[in-house]
Amino acid sequence: MRGFLSSGSIGCVLLGLVACGGPTGGSGTDSGVTVDSGGAGADGGGGIDAAAIDATAATDATTAADANGPDTAWELYPDGALMCGAGIECLGYQDVLAVAARGATSLGNCVVQLHRLDCCGAQAAYGINHASRTELCPAETACLAQYASPPGCADTTITTDTGETTSAMSEVRLRIVDPMPCGFDPSVTCYRCETFVCTTAACAGAPGIAGGCGP
Repeated sequence: MRGFLSSGSIGCVLLGLVACGGPTGGSGTDSGVTVDSGGAGADGGGGIDAAAIDATAATDATTAADANGPDTAWELYPDGALMCGAGIECLGYQDVLAVAARGATSLGNCVVQLHRLDCCGAQAAYGINHASRTELCPAETACLAQYASPPGCADTTITTDTGETTSAMSEVRLRIVDPMPCGFDPSVTCYRCETFVCTTAACAGAPGIAGGCGP
């Protein structure tokens, strides 16, 4: 009988808590819960993986968007032409315009410089000193060569220096504003050449688009 009991005791030791109904609230079980929690933490790590997957998906979506059309002017067709899209301007022109002379001593020295803003046909009409055409005309020619053709879109909007817009070139007019001492001689008054939209008889006599690189 004693040997039998001893064997039962040994069986109890071997089976431990599972076979012998040992304490269920012991630290061993708590540790098990902790491990399980750690496992849940690992699952939480899966959340990190999910974030990585989301990031990858976002990258893929961006790549797909790039394939359908660019969102900046720096994306080019293989032949070097800009991908056509509204608001995507050619490269280089604005750098030339930024240093071009746009002031004059009289309205007679001002001209309208037309610039193609995108392949769809939107234009800007800038008031400039007539001498600046030497730099701006070649810059405009280089600009136009970058636009894809045919464009697949159309825009006849012309934006003037004042921010006004029109679709009629006949409404684009020139004036001089902001009198200031000339840089070459402070005793002489210079003005800034400015384009604006004219829709009334009061300004109909102002110079319009003529000369320069435009019509």
